[in-house]
Amino acid sequence: IKTVKGAEYLFMATTTTNEVYVLNLGASTISVFANRNTVDLATGLPVGPALASPDNLAVDKDGYIYIIEDRNGGVDDDIWFAKDLNQDGDLLDAGEGVARWASNGTPGSEFTGLYFDPRDKRRAWVNIQHPSSGNDRTIEISIPKADGED
Repeated sequence: IKTVKGAEYLFMATTTTNEVYVLNLGASTISVFANRNTVDLATGLPVGPALASPDNLAVDKDGYIYIIEDRNGGVDDDIWFAKDLNQDGDLLDAGEGVARWASNGTPGSEFTGLYFDPRDKRRAWVNIQHPSSGNDRTIEISIPKADGED
């Protein structure tokens, strides 16, 4: 759930239909937020089957949505960044779409439980579950500060 300009939105993933929906709670409306027709920001074309089995969602400090897939880890399990520039609950405007943010290379596993540090937008954690090794774990993802940056 996130609030934008006084409106509350509930985002939900549907693994079997490869879609993410957004419900405007005040207006009682539902629409597709992301699916295989959403623009892949890397190519400018529909993302197609590269986006599959969205299962978890996360919101970063700036209010952007991240889509976590439930797929065959170590092969094609990704986290997608949804670039909703005007925060209107759709990815239909110029320059909007999804971009692969992280890929999982741990054999047999899947990503789950992405969480962003509420005080440091350069840090996040994601869980790796069901790996072939049997060693579930949490991985920190961080972006180093540039020289002279606070």
